[in-house]
Amino acid sequence: METALAGITDLCKALMNTSPHPMRLSALICNRYRAFKERQRVELAPITIIIGKNGSGKSIFSRLPLLLAAAISENADGPLDISAGGIDHATSFEDLVNSKSALPFVLGAEISNAHTLYRFESTLRYVSETRALAIENFHLFENDSQIFLASISDAEQLQESAQTFICEYLSKSSRVQLDFIGLFPSLECLDDDIRALIYPILSEFRKALPLPSYLGPFRVEPGPSMRSPGQNIRELGPKGEKALEILADDRLRRNGDLSRKVSDWFRNAMGQEVNIDVTGEQPQVRVGEPGGSFQGNLSDTGAGFSQCLPYVVQHYAFMASRLRSPILIVEQPELHLHPAAHGDLADLAIDSVQSGTDQRITCIIETHSEEFIMRIRRRLAEGLCKNTAKILSINHKDSLEIDSIITTAKAISFDENGNPESWPAGVFAEALNDLSLMRRASRNKKNANSNS
Repeated sequence: METALAGITDLCKALMNTSPHPMRLSALICNRYRAFKERQRVELAPITIIIGKNGSGKSIFSRLPLLLAAAISENADGPLDISAGGIDHATSFEDLVNSKSALPFVLGAEISNAHTLYRFESTLRYVSETRALAIENFHLFENDSQIFLASISDAEQLQESAQTFICEYLSKSSRVQLDFIGLFPSLECLDDDIRALIYPILSEFRKALPLPSYLGPFRVEPGPSMRSPGQNIRELGPKGEKALEILADDRLRRNGDLSRKVSDWFRNAMGQEVNIDVTGEQPQVRVGEPGGSFQGNLSDTGAGFSQCLPYVVQHYAFMASRLRSPILIVEQPELHLHPAAHGDLADLAIDSVQSGTDQRITCIIETHSEEFIMRIRRRLAEGLCKNTAKILSINHKDSLEIDSIITTAKAISFDENGNPESWPAGVFAEALNDLSLMRRASRNKKNANSNS
């Protein structure tokens, strides 16, 4: 029977690797997780733009794929790693639970292609006695039909090292001692038929949700030179600390095409070239006007160059198949950058989606830039498919009179003319409000002068 199962799983692997419609991460799910008390199911477009006021909870969703990817990895050590992806998601496991309550919380995700949708949801509880997380149940769905459920047999099992679960599948029910690898059940204790059924689905989740390429809101400031770059670098680091190494490695050991494209972007968007000088023992980054004889160090330029360079490298490295993951996440790509270049950052995300390098691509971009969003809207009006992008509005309010204490996430779609289906009250309205007040002040001055 073991040989037969191995043959089935090998066939499933082969079919997944040759599928013309690969699965991509299409939704995130949470309930009673951190700021979100109620269940949230957020559909993701190839480009999902997260907006909201400071402290609203934007980063919770932008970083959630990092937490989930580590938790479904075959190398997961526990249910969740609060340092997944090299960043701190919380100080303690208790901080993951909304209001630090004793209630369980839920995390999950959906993956889909043109034909099939799979969804998993794992329910976890913080156990104060051991200061650890325990899994209460695990749901697996195919096109909204439940195909597997594992529920802990009783609450006392939460503190046991070997936990008993009631498993329901294929119209069967059985009690088994079930281990978990991260958020996913280990399949060793299950019957061969259910193992053959769910193994390829769990494999699809791991393939569609590898550890994302994530850039945090503050990128490293480069020095005048760098160490000799490593070889075949496949990740940027959460602060973009390896972006320059990728460029130097490209110049030294490859054809330099990636470096040229990055420099071309800076020349077109910012009027300056960014070049990697590899003639010395330590590579140096040079910035200067196109064709100019003088080029200074990147560390001597404005912060906008160094802060947006990792984002530019991220997208060109993705299009050159140099990154491990098709999930690209960035918080505030426009940091320290003049608004005139924000639209060029948006175009770069569109280029990645349209490159055809990986059909699984999902860009999650947290931004405060109105110009970034307007460029996306313009491209939609010019013919970009309306399903390419959507907005995720955190703590969305349709009216300024609404004063809800419940944090929510609302997905906003666009029509073919780039118009959003709705818009949160007060967002990007500050300039219009100031203009209105400025005109009112001008009228008041004029009236006062005429009456004097």
